[in-house]
Amino acid sequence: MSEQQHTPGPWAVVPTRTTSGPIAYVKADTGHIEIAVLYSDDQQLTNAHLIAAAPDLLAALKELIFPMEAWNEAI
Repeated sequence: MSEQQHTPGPWAVVPTRTTSGPIAYVKADTGHIEIAVLYSDDQQLTNAHLIAAAPDLLAALKELIFPMEAWNEAI
């Protein structure tokens, strides 16, 4: 599997409340790199939290690869 390159986590949601601007930013904690800007409504705020979880979700999936490969070889 090729190694993906992405901004390392953790990522955090920085909510804002303006009538004409973004509703949330997703930023990397290291260096305050902007990952995503979301507009519109509370649904987008929920999406921001999902985006911010991406590095943790990737790490969890990587931890499953070896056990799943070993299990697959055993059957």
